Amino acid sequence: MPPTKRIAATHTATSSGKHHPVFTSGRLPPGDDDTYNKVPGRKGVVEKVSITGTAVAFVTMSRTRPPNRAGATSFTGHLTITGVYTTPPGPIDLPAAIPQLAPLARTAIRLHPRRGTPTAEQSSMGGPLLWPADEPWPMCDGPRGYDHLDGWPGEAEAPLVPVLQLYATDVPQLPFPAGADLLQVLWCPFDHEPWSSPRPQLRWRRSADITDPRRLMPPPDTEAEPDHVPDPCVLAPEPVTEYPTFDLPQAVWAQVRDQVAQIRQDTGWQYESDLAVAPGTKVGGYPGWTQSPDWPDCACGAPMEHLLTVASWEFDRGDDKRWITREDRPAMAGWAPDGPAEHPWLAIRNAAGLMLGDVGGIYLFVCTACPARPFDYRFDCC
Repeated sequence: MPPTKRIAATHTATSSGKHHPVFTSGRLPPGDDDTYNKVPGRKGVVEKVSITGTAVAFVTMSRTRPPNRAGATSFTGHLTITGVYTTPPGPIDLPAAIPQLAPLARTAIRLHPRRGTPTAEQSSMGGPLLWPADEPWPMCDGPRGYDHLDGWPGEAEAPLVPVLQLYATDVPQLPFPAGADLLQVLWCPFDHEPWSSPRPQLRWRRSADITDPRRLMPPPDTEAEPDHVPDPCVLAPEPVTEYPTFDLPQAVWAQVRDQVAQIRQDTGWQYESDLAVAPGTKVGGYPGWTQSPDWPDCACGAPMEHLLTVASWEFDRGDDKRWITREDRPAMAGWAPDGPAEHPWLAIRNAAGLMLGDVGGIYLFVCTACPARPFDYRFDCC
């Protein structure tokens, strides 16, 4: 297989009569420096290259390079929009209303996983990884299964399962080490101490170095927790601005408490649930703690930063003021807590099929002060 390289561009695509900025990424043969804007756009589908707004459509592009004459380049390609997801804005300009919050703002990238068939050349959740064929697949040989403390003697090692694959072309906000452009998250799908949760591992890679990728991923262990093995999902990254809840310094909370109460009285929106921290699987921003914050420190002494969250659910019915995207709201029609399990909205809320504890999440932290990016994790649930 010839070596390949990743390229990316942003287009404006039209969906339902509206224009959306569309981010695309893919791989091309070596020596080919053409970019996507050389692909003739189909009128009404791809019109120009731009980076605007916050509505994001994740698209896949397949391209072939037919024989050419006299060194001319010729390409064919197509775009398939798999999702446009837009988080509605809040009812007020929060940092203008409460200036003390402005320096605490952080950008989070909501990943909006949706069931699909991603390839190893795409960012994905639970999808195949771009993995070197000559690199052994990671196995878990730690205590696992029913006996959380001692494990089961004689149990065979369990293969780790893919959780997230994120390319820099799709999520450039990640703190990639020098030379890396790909983050892979795997974990053991058994409960591990100290929190009876999956145990994750990270891989930072330079995708261009993987010239002979593995064709198939090993299947999960037959006794793996089904709720810990994510179903394959495509992603639609969308940036949003977050503000701290449990991580809000007490001195700041004392200053803004009355203003927060006034916003709730005037708008009906609660700071903690509607305006501050986005739910779901995301990169950056703040952890959505349900227990007391528990930030790890690096061995170098520096505090670690929140790298990403892997969540059981993307949102719930109570998130309808803000965090349920505009495009997903029609699917809520007719849903009730005691309704049928096959209601389409439930498949959106839990596209990857995860259940971490009691609708919990795993928060990964990384030290950006260390070039090797050491990491730690926390499990948090009700």
